[in-house]
Amino acid sequence: MINQGINRSNLYPFAVILFVLLVLQFRAQAAEFVAPKPPYSVEQLRAWHKSMEPWPWLGPPEQKLNLRNEKDYELLMAIIGYARGGTYVLFAEQNGKWIQISDEIEQAHHPPYILQTQKNGWHDFETFVPTWGSGGAEVWVFTYSWNGKKYILKNQKDGKWCDQEPFMINKELCPNR
Repeated sequence: MINQGINRSNLYPFAVILFVLLVLQFRAQAAEFVAPKPPYSVEQLRAWHKSMEPWPWLGPPEQKLNLRNEKDYELLMAIIGYARGGTYVLFAEQNGKWIQISDEIEQAHHPPYILQTQKNGWHDFETFVPTWGSGGAEVWVFTYSWNGKKYILKNQKDGKWCDQEPFMINKELCPNR
C-alpha cells in the first residue's frame, strides 16, 4: 500500500481540540495578570505576588525602605508590573497595622535612592525608570516627598543614568567615568 499523505479532514477535530486547549490555557494565564484593585493591603498584595510565582518582571514585588529611621521600615509593594519594573504603593506600620501612605510610585528594577532632604522626619526618595528607545543612556527620575499625610510625586524629569548620584560610579552603566 502506498502512503498517499495525511488526510486533512482527519486533522480537523484535532486542530479544534488543540485550539480550545490553547484558548483555555491563555485565559488561565491571563487571569493571573489581572492587577489587584484598590484599596490595597499588604496581605492582598502578598497573596497576588505569591500567585504570580515565579515573579515575571525584573523589579522585585516587595522592598523594605528606611524612610524615617533605621529601626522602622516601610514596604514598597508592586501593584502591577511591566518589562523592567512596575507601579508600586508604599505602606508604613502604625499601631500594628500596615497603612498605605502613598499614591502610585513608578519604579524599575533599580532600588529607590533615599535623599537627605526630609519633611517631618520622612526622607524624600527617587526612583528610576529607563527611557525606552534611548539606547540605555536616558532615564526618567521620579522624586517623591512627604506632604504630612502621604508620599506624593514632587518632580519628574528626564535625565542620563551617569548624571544620577547612585549610578555615577557604576562602571557597567557609566564606563567612561
